[in-house]
Amino acid sequence: MTGLIHRDLLISFRRLGKMSYIMEAVYFFFFLLFFKNAYGALTFFLLLAPINMSGLPNTMKEIDSNYKGMRAARLLPYSKKDLVKGRFLSALFNQLFYVAEMVLFAVCHHFIKGGISWVTYLLFIAGGWLVGIFMTAVNLLVSFTTGFNASAIIYLITVIAVGAGYVLFLFTGVKTGILAQISSLNTAWIFIIACCFDILILLASYIISIKCFDKTL
Repeated sequence: MTGLIHRDLLISFRRLGKMSYIMEAVYFFFFLLFFKNAYGALTFFLLLAPINMSGLPNTMKEIDSNYKGMRAARLLPYSKKDLVKGRFLSALFNQLFYVAEMVLFAVCHHFIKGGISWVTYLLFIAGGWLVGIFMTAVNLLVSFTTGFNASAIIYLITVIAVGAGYVLFLFTGVKTGILAQISSLNTAWIFIIACCFDILILLASYIISIKCFDKTL
């Protein structure tokens, strides 16, 4: 199982290329330095980071489709369940890199900009991670149930839907201010509900993916 996870993570990071890392650094400093209010941090945590951390399933689907990656993996001493589980764990471990990036952004933003409490930063990070888990679960499900073209299209639709939801969230907080809006919410219950929702989505995605595994090879 460890070998499957290392394989997926190595392929994913190598597949991104130098330009992807350069663009990610540009986005990091753009949202860090060129926004005077909390919207730069909010956009990084709740939009950019979730999109980045949910891309591994689509990357690996391209490898599976164009280079018969999953067919080759079937030659390894792993069961169908192991291969699916390995891909899920790879996608979740991949998110830790972006969580670390969010923590780094929070630290830099606090000392450069200030104005946001550490508790609010933690809420931003947790919220972004939950959104990322949801998007990853959807992308994993799609990657195991459809072809590469359909998977890419649905991934794009997911990104657009999350972006639209984020814009709607911003518009609802224009009058009261985004930080005041967040502090007025019952965050404990919201995160409990969000965690339960993500767990259900992950379990459903995992079970369906195992059943549909052979059909998409």
